[in-house]
Amino acid sequence: MEISGGAALPTPEYVVYGSRGSLIGDGQTLRWKYLHPNVPLKDIKANPATPDGATFGNDEVLQWKEDSYALGGDKTDVVWDYFYEAYRNHKPYPITSDQAAEVVRVLEEAKIGTEFAQ
Repeated sequence: MEISGGAALPTPEYVVYGSRGSLIGDGQTLRWKYLHPNVPLKDIKANPATPDGATFGNDEVLQWKEDSYALGGDKTDVVWDYFYEAYRNHKPYPITSDQAAEVVRVLEEAKIGTEFAQ
């Protein structure tokens, strides 16, 4: 997981890449596309020759699921406004330390069994 507010070019506010799909958020809408966890995937074997016609992988037809969700109300960039108010004006931040710790716990659990596990 990487959190950064600086980029040379505009990027989506949220980008999540997984082994079976992705999620992108532009601050107003979340969009995701994924394969159901029960969909079996064929093994892809490396071809030592040059791929035929600049294609890679195999000819498997994947049945993607797509959806989106309008966030409504505040845009997600208000997090910086909340941070400013908490830091400069001592107003309570709307996310508690316990909630933030729970996000970290879930992220660490999601890494179990992957190359990112510690």
